[in-house]
Amino acid sequence: MLAPGPFRADQLASGTPYELSRGHSILCAPTGARGAGSQLAGGYVIASDPAVAVAGVDLGFSPEPGTLRAPDVAVYGDPSELHKAGWAKTAPPLAVEYADRGGDEAELMERIRDLLQHGTRYVWVVRLQAPAASRSTSPIARCVWSPLRRP
Repeated sequence: MLAPGPFRADQLASGTPYELSRGHSILCAPTGARGAGSQLAGGYVIASDPAVAVAGVDLGFSPEPGTLRAPDVAVYGDPSELHKAGWAKTAPPLAVEYADRGGDEAELMERIRDLLQHGTRYVWVVRLQAPAASRSTSPIARCVWSPLRRP
């Protein structure tokens, strides 16, 4: 485990492409087209649940100065703290992370560890896979195809 790093969450402005783990900065590259659409759709479906007070995409929380995480979708049942300026102070009870092909599994595991360590109760990992097709008369089979492109 690394020694604590020099960075603090109050040094980062909203929209900065970094998160922090134990004071170390982590570059968060923009989401690809497939992941962005999935995050929006997933967040919308979750937010439509009457028990959900707030669901946000990339909603940052900082439970301590050296930590700033922003799950792909964060879900809170109590909106009271989220009306304050700045980062949320508590971890979301439910966090959803989207993982596409070629993603860094070690980084994903570190994100999950940070979320759980700071109070998230559930982490759903949505793995973006190739589309699948099935018929009711046959077992499910994964069908992988590529879109047609003109020459």
